[in-house]
Amino acid sequence: MTLKQMRWTALALGMALCPVEGQGAARWRYWTVADGLTESFSRVVNRGSNGEIWVRHGTVAKLSVLNGRGVRQIADPWVKSLDSKPRQRRVWPDGAGGAWVVENLGLMRLDGDRWKTEWQGSQSDAPLDMTLYGRDRLVVLFEGRVEMYEVAAKRWVKLRDAQQGKIGRYREITAGFGGEVWIAGTEGIGRLSGKAEWAEWNTGRIGLKDLDHMQPGGGGELFVSGEMHDGKERGTILWRDGKLKIVAKGLSSEGFGWRGPEDSIWLLDGRRLYLVAGG
Repeated sequence: MTLKQMRWTALALGMALCPVEGQGAARWRYWTVADGLTESFSRVVNRGSNGEIWVRHGTVAKLSVLNGRGVRQIADPWVKSLDSKPRQRRVWPDGAGGAWVVENLGLMRLDGDRWKTEWQGSQSDAPLDMTLYGRDRLVVLFEGRVEMYEVAAKRWVKLRDAQQGKIGRYREITAGFGGEVWIAGTEGIGRLSGKAEWAEWNTGRIGLKDLDHMQPGGGGELFVSGEMHDGKERGTILWRDGKLKIVAKGLSSEGFGWRGPEDSIWLLDGRRLYLVAGG
């Protein structure tokens, strides 16, 4: 439904749909350069299994790691001469002091305080992104395939070829909360379960393509956004128990949605933030 229709639906069902202008200061804590961050501008954030928060910034040489007590700075792995997309991918800490990232057209590993290239791709065969899969494996996404990298054996295993499925070329990867891995494509989404079982859902029948901004929720659900087939607006869908449902239409460029506390749904639409209470 469009945002206009959502407002009428919210009234009919007794839900609350309203733009959120701000929150009370007591509910938020902020970190800036004054607290030890390399810089206040933050591009991407990820959380490690030990609770640490890894933050990549703009064009500065270091990233920031927050552990609840303080902030430490380590080198950012990006090398300007190799990659034209600086610091747009999350760093994945392994919980044992190391970390992984797709950067500089390859796969990089943090060893102590230095980044080392584990595997080097090329302009014609570079990974898009990756995520952790268990304790000693990585799932690495390419535009035309998905591969698993076994760290101890330094071995690659192909999991899926995009031409085999019905979700088009691969675009984005993220980890769910139950050990699963989600992949967004040009025509749908795929899921690799914690037991290495693959399933996929084509989103063409509900009119969504070029999927992105995957936001996992509790109970294995997933919010994912993309372009409507008419090319004029964006929408957000919810995957739950194998079924797809459109939860919003009419979003502006880069708009997307996610699950909030108490079953609410949040929608970012341009510079406005909407909360659907009881969604």
